[in-house]
Amino acid sequence: MNNPLSSVIIVSILLLQQLNSNGAVKIKSKIALFENATKYRNPDYFSRYVIKFSEDRQSMDVEAVLIRNITEPIWNRFSVEYKMKKDTNYRLMFNYETNVCEFLGKTTKESTNIFAIWIQNILKYSNLPNSCPILAKIYSWKNFRIERNSIPPVLMNGYYRANITNFLKTYHGKLVINNSTMVALIKMK
Repeated sequence: MNNPLSSVIIVSILLLQQLNSNGAVKIKSKIALFENATKYRNPDYFSRYVIKFSEDRQSMDVEAVLIRNITEPIWNRFSVEYKMKKDTNYRLMFNYETNVCEFLGKTTKESTNIFAIWIQNILKYSNLPNSCPILAKIYSWKNFRIERNSIPPVLMNGYYRANITNFLKTYHGKLVINNSTMVALIKMK
């Protein structure tokens, strides 16, 4: 079931399950609860990188101390995996790689692209710049939460693992400057 047609069929079934008897879509409110996080920082770029979850696990604070300017294009690899509570293994939903500098300039608050919505969600809670270069300073996300409009209603309840890797492309390959892996439980409110 790893072909595009099976994915369309699954999404169609999930959408049909959201319909009520009048044919209107019932949007059920979902929340994300952060479960755990792992992180890596390249000491040549960051002197500090901290993630702390709130007591109710619906938000987090992040602080990253960038010690040098990043003037060349920074790249991001973002993947999301899913597993139901009873499963032991995660299944890859998607893996996406993009030039962050190009992407930042194209996102707007009116965009309906899910990646743009996620970037706007990240920018809303942080002091990240809206464009490159990324200057050396303390970057933070205060009370960052996954907002309901960024959780597609077709997502099933379960655990979602997001892996976010920021890197520079060099002659020798990819130079990872930081990486975070976060697990969140998506469930009905």
